[in-house]
Amino acid sequence: MKSKPVSLRYSTPLPKIVTSGTVLLAVLLFSTPSLFSIDFQGAEVDYALRIIESEQSDLEDDSTGMVWTNVFSLRLPVQLSHPKLYFVPGVSFTSMYYRYDAELERAVPTDVEWRELTALVPILDFNMRWEFIENSWGRYSAEAGLGFKFPLPVKTWESTEDNSEGDSGKILPALYSDVQFVLPEFALQAAWPLTESFDLFVRFSGYVPVYHAWDGKGLPFTDGLTGSVHLGAYFPF
Repeated sequence: MKSKPVSLRYSTPLPKIVTSGTVLLAVLLFSTPSLFSIDFQGAEVDYALRIIESEQSDLEDDSTGMVWTNVFSLRLPVQLSHPKLYFVPGVSFTSMYYRYDAELERAVPTDVEWRELTALVPILDFNMRWEFIENSWGRYSAEAGLGFKFPLPVKTWESTEDNSEGDSGKILPALYSDVQFVLPEFALQAAWPLTESFDLFVRFSGYVPVYHAWDGKGLPFTDGLTGSVHLGAYFPF
């Protein structure tokens, strides 16, 4: 049982081949001729504050924490044959701290004092958007789809206590177990035209940890539930 933060030291970064492979995949995804042939309507860029609910019962007082992180996103809406429907692919980037919960054999988003792994976390989103209101004052829409989360190791941190064994090497496999890197997503968005060059929008989005239905950990669906508040701009092409 961990009851207090431990002192941490920097250790050798994990192999860079995973990072290189994911970057190559993203480049191929967004640079194929078929994608350039699609009639993108414009680009949405935003900053978001993301909150992740994190059950950490192996810490003192059976703590439940909210982990906060900053996110930067890009989306490229594509209008479909129906004038109110859009296909919205996107990518977002954030960094996260993780620790290993040895009791439940899982990786847990955590705060800096408990970190065992620092990771860059890109997420590829593929949503369908329904624009239910559009007028001269603004556009209001709802979305649903899937997000694909690909944590990439940046730094590992190990305890300096004599009798402790670092669990950082178990974190990355745990993050990909039970298909937990695939998350249903929902969003609401309101956009207002400010000039002919761009619109301002506010967006609320979330990911639902449905993998708890089959991972056998016995955790509530609130664990890993994610919500974000976005502020951004839309630039029409």
